[in-house]
Amino acid sequence: MLAFDEIKAIHSAYWKPGFGTVKAEEAAFIQQYIERNKPEIFVEVGVTTGLSSAFILMFLAENGGKTLHSIDINEMFFGDRTKATGFLVDAIGGSGQDLFKLHLKKSAFDLEQILNGAKFDMAFIDAHHGHPWPTIDTMALLPFAKPGALIFHHELALYKQKGIGIGPKYLFDQFDMDERQMIDHPSKNIGFIRVPQGDYNYRASEAKLLSALDMPWTIPELQPAWSKKFQRLLKDYWSESAVAAFVAANERYNKALA
Repeated sequence: MLAFDEIKAIHSAYWKPGFGTVKAEEAAFIQQYIERNKPEIFVEVGVTTGLSSAFILMFLAENGGKTLHSIDINEMFFGDRTKATGFLVDAIGGSGQDLFKLHLKKSAFDLEQILNGAKFDMAFIDAHHGHPWPTIDTMALLPFAKPGALIFHHELALYKQKGIGIGPKYLFDQFDMDERQMIDHPSKNIGFIRVPQGDYNYRASEAKLLSALDMPWTIPELQPAWSKKFQRLLKDYWSESAVAAFVAANERYNKALA
């Protein structure tokens, strides 16, 4: 098992201001549950530098993991357009490189094609933090999660630090304490929700997710192409009520329709 001092040393060597990646204690939080749950298939939405990806790969390799599917809409790192998305995975190296599957110019809506019939055991969403994107990404992932899977979210406290990115906070607030877990650290900046057990398990969370969608949106706009993709996914995997609730929220809050 990678010791915390080793995690800190790797983080210190590669982290730079503006990278927006996990802190050392947040990486260790993910490690704790990878070690405990032994996931085989891990999905990551939002890659940026690849620092989180590199840690997850090392943790998976230590615990019998088979694949990390890392998804990002951008081919180049938003903080430095001269660097490819995920560039730190190669730079850091370490164990687990053969487990890495990088999917660029893709989003959470492409997960069915990416998994090709498989289900994931664990996921990490660290993409657009403006509301409602964390909720949308979660609803896009849930139909492809195994019962009992964990879905981590980063930047739960970003709204306190920078006054933006309240999406993860809105999402987590809808879930009961026994359905979620946050890091035992003053920052409270990372946590996960548990996918319910049982048949059609993910739909047990539908009312909570729709409550989050009904909170006033904070992103400037949701482009029609994304709205259409989400509506198609809702029609395929969620209820008619979910479709109607999103259409109503989209009309109410989406400035792109103004």
